[in-house]
Amino acid sequence: MTSPGHDESSEQTLSVQMSIGGGPGGLIHQPIHESLTLSALISAGAGVPLGTTVAHATNADWEYIRGVVWNDDPDCLLFNERKEGNHTYSTAGTWALRYKQGESEWTVPLASDRLRNVTGRSHYGDLQFLHSMAFESGEQPAETKRKIMVWLEVMYKLANGEDGITPETAIGTTKLAEFCPVLSVPPSFKSLSYLLSKDSPFTGLDVRRRALGSMLHIIQDSYALGHTKRTLLNPQDKQSDSE
Repeated sequence: MTSPGHDESSEQTLSVQMSIGGGPGGLIHQPIHESLTLSALISAGAGVPLGTTVAHATNADWEYIRGVVWNDDPDCLLFNERKEGNHTYSTAGTWALRYKQGESEWTVPLASDRLRNVTGRSHYGDLQFLHSMAFESGEQPAETKRKIMVWLEVMYKLANGEDGITPETAIGTTKLAEFCPVLSVPPSFKSLSYLLSKDSPFTGLDVRRRALGSMLHIIQDSYALGHTKRTLLNPQDKQSDSE
């Protein structure tokens, strides 16, 4: 993933440091997002026992993790969807194909950007705010932040059941309609459950946990050097140059 206007050479070095696991056995890239999520849940007293690792997390813990992974995998292609489990990795071949398609799609005009494949939209197009990044060079930080806050608001209300927002709520009846009009991928008439899980057959599906996970991904990426440039406003609190 690249952030418009950032130095390409440094991006190649830094992006892997905020990776997710994938491919056979999840061995492609270190599961940084997954580990950060478990650490946050443990620290928050959210019911994840101290010492829990990605390899030993329960299906219930993995519902949070699947939400975190979703921002990188909005087509839910990195896992084999099964009734009895939620974290059996796929070969990731289809994900890789959609990723490469997305890279080329955003170099040519299309009648509606929202018709492009959603994996490409997330990594190269108009949904890059899911990684705390601008859509294109010149987009003002305030606009990127606005889109992030729209997403976070709906995900927060879904996670907490506020304002009548439930997994069955249609995307188009929420503020997310901005990103998913009628003719889009995914379409506005589909539910939030479909948006975050493609209606996974997993019997323990918890869309509210996945919504929280998606929020955590944005927050985590906002601290990644390969995604976001920050201006230090409190230098008096800095402990070392390695931070």
